[in-house]
Amino acid sequence: MGFCKDTIQRQLIAIEQALTPHGTILLESTANGMNYFQELWAKAERGENMYKPFFFSWIDDKLMFKEEYKEFCERYLAQHKSLPEEKDLNSDEKMLMQKGASIEQIVWRRLKIANTSKQAFAQEFPSEPLEAFVSTGSNIFEPVLIHENLLNIDHFKPVIIKPAGMPVALRSWFNNGLTIWKTPVRGVKFYIGVDTGEGVGKDYSAFEIIDANCEQYAEFKSNKIKPYAYAEVIRNIGIWYNNANLIVEKMSAGHTVVEKLYNECHYRNMYSYMEYDARSGCMLPKVGWQTNTKSKPMLVNDFVEMFETKQMIIKSKDLLQEMKVFEFKDGKMGAVIGSHDDLCMAMGMALQGVKCGVNYH
Repeated sequence: MGFCKDTIQRQLIAIEQALTPHGTILLESTANGMNYFQELWAKAERGENMYKPFFFSWIDDKLMFKEEYKEFCERYLAQHKSLPEEKDLNSDEKMLMQKGASIEQIVWRRLKIANTSKQAFAQEFPSEPLEAFVSTGSNIFEPVLIHENLLNIDHFKPVIIKPAGMPVALRSWFNNGLTIWKTPVRGVKFYIGVDTGEGVGKDYSAFEIIDANCEQYAEFKSNKIKPYAYAEVIRNIGIWYNNANLIVEKMSAGHTVVEKLYNECHYRNMYSYMEYDARSGCMLPKVGWQTNTKSKPMLVNDFVEMFETKQMIIKSKDLLQEMKVFEFKDGKMGAVIGSHDDLCMAMGMALQGVKCGVNYH
């Protein structure tokens, strides 16, 4: 089904209408990127359609390839004299062992990959649903590095007791949308990337806080907060984090947040860009981040570079999960159908703040 043409959606609707009241439809497919099949699967996982998702991992099946496991291990032993030990495994293999894979299965996987490629193996033998779709899509962030970060994410423990000095306006959000790994440190410059949703339960309002070394300090994500209330949260978190430099996207409800922060709250440490003004005939500064066909590729590519060259510290599992499904498709960059990229965009904007650090005052 993952390899069918776009007409499969109309065909499936017709089949569903012809189904008897007690009939059953079974859909089975190998993943083929983020297409209609992936969208159908994602809705089934969230309980948003009538299908039930069943995923069968090669790790859980110790019998189907039992003879191959034996044969491949014999070949491996002939070349290396012994099977690999845990200290010899890479990060991907350690993660697979945590999921239940045996050493024999790890050896089998190694030789399969040697004959084809890691991407081809992940497509035919994924260890989890997301890996199946991601390995066959056009992912922007390197999946192996994301997995490596997720493997070690438990090293970063969020603050569980409300910090002293936390503004009153933030307390109700603490560990209820607002996650803090490190509280403000005197003398440190902070940058906050801000993405704004409408607050009606669909798209999310999100922000990411990093320092000049691109270490993640805090994160916020909620699809219930209204733009006017979100502006107040941003103002308070910005002041608390040493009058942080705010990089606020102006798209949609973001205009409301920029307007309230700059004109009503008089928050001045905000990112600005230059825009041509026809009346004056010159370039004038405009507050906020303007996402367009020029700025978005720059934002995303800088984010990719900082992540893949290991020049930033990400502590959020939610952010890494969003990075997993951030792809380039049909000339556009963004989350796959059924997923979100609000944290990704917020982090990208925070990194742009660091990149243009001269604006900090």
